[in-house]
Amino acid sequence: LDVTERTVKRWFAGSGLTLQIVEDLCNVLGITFMELCEVAKEDLDTRPTRLGREQEHLLFADLQLAFVFILLTRGWSAQEIQRDCKMPEALLVEHLVKLEKLRLVELLPGNKVRLLFARNIRWHEGSEAGKAFARGLRNLFVTMDFSRPNAIWSSQVVNISAQALDDVLVRFQHLTLDIVQNGDADRGSAAKKGWHVLLMAAQPFDPLQLGREPT
Repeated sequence: LDVTERTVKRWFAGSGLTLQIVEDLCNVLGITFMELCEVAKEDLDTRPTRLGREQEHLLFADLQLAFVFILLTRGWSAQEIQRDCKMPEALLVEHLVKLEKLRLVELLPGNKVRLLFARNIRWHEGSEAGKAFARGLRNLFVTMDFSRPNAIWSSQVVNISAQALDDVLVRFQHLTLDIVQNGDADRGSAAKKGWHVLLMAAQPFDPLQLGREPT
């Protein structure tokens, strides 16, 4: 922008901040003005945050359809999904049409979409999302070779209270959100990237059963 820090602070204080300056700032941040407006109105978003049970069931009946919808709720454009997933346009359009039929999005010209739900979707308890993970993604970890040099994982055993376990869940959620936001913010960069499934989990076990065959 070729301006001083003092000037930027004055802009943020509301002095001399024009629409052109806002657009220039968006260019520096790698976002569009419309995306900035979406972020600004998140706290004022009156769109529903919970899908109907039938909508949720039909959405997660197709894992790839659910994947596209989740990326859309995270601010990805249809064009970015097509590019980074190397998805044929015909397949992308097929997913967008299905999402519109489920009344989750409004399909606009040029494969642009308007979300009919808020970005912070709240899934139902015992949700279809969890069932879908068990059905389609769990095997990625069951078959994972944890001994390979580039395997990414961490494991430990602990003896903790129920209250501490609740804190673990909150930490999982915060860390997951941080990783997702960093990844989404980097989607426009030229750096070589690859898709990964994240799993953070805690499972109760009996130390006396370690090394024994399940009965």
